[in-house]
Amino acid sequence: MNHEAIKQKSEQYFDMRTRQGITVTEAIRCYPFIANRLKNCTGELLDVGCGTGAALAHIREVCGEKFRYTGIDISRAAVEKATLLLRETAHIQVGDSEYLPYADNTFDVVLCMHSFHHYPNPVNVLKEIKRILVPKEGRLFLVENSHPTYRRLWFNFKLWLRRYPRGDIRFYSWEELSEMGLHAGFSRVFCEAVTENSFLATMET
Repeated sequence: MNHEAIKQKSEQYFDMRTRQGITVTEAIRCYPFIANRLKNCTGELLDVGCGTGAALAHIREVCGEKFRYTGIDISRAAVEKATLLLRETAHIQVGDSEYLPYADNTFDVVLCMHSFHHYPNPVNVLKEIKRILVPKEGRLFLVENSHPTYRRLWFNFKLWLRRYPRGDIRFYSWEELSEMGLHAGFSRVFCEAVTENSFLATMET
């Protein structure tokens, strides 16, 4: 299956989830942890795969005017809902994580929360994120699902076997994400548990 077809599956799936009002409890559990990590940061913040804007709304409630908030998502329905939720406090737009419509060295912080496993070209996405982050001080906070090795391999096999039914591509280990981050040009990557089911990879420019 070609990559554009997989992206279209993701778009359709998240359009459906948005219209049905489905939320991801595990993602919501991670918001306070990430907001706490951001307390010492300021400037321009982008949420890649921002969905309905719930993470941005929580972070804004905690961090207030420390950031100027931007979000991008492939789902038009999600972007519409995020725009209604955040109104003038953030700029939200439809877009592809592989082709971010921002100038080099624009953002101080980029978030990517529980969406990375949907990206057909993950290293390309990381290269794009590094491009738009400021040099030396830029940070990517990437939250992903955490599974024991046997379960992760089984999930990935089922996704391949079923031809990526919801646009999910692959769940990654800490080691795999670290290697991809370094390959994409980040100077340092370190991972830590957020909950028993999620982990955070922090990547520094």
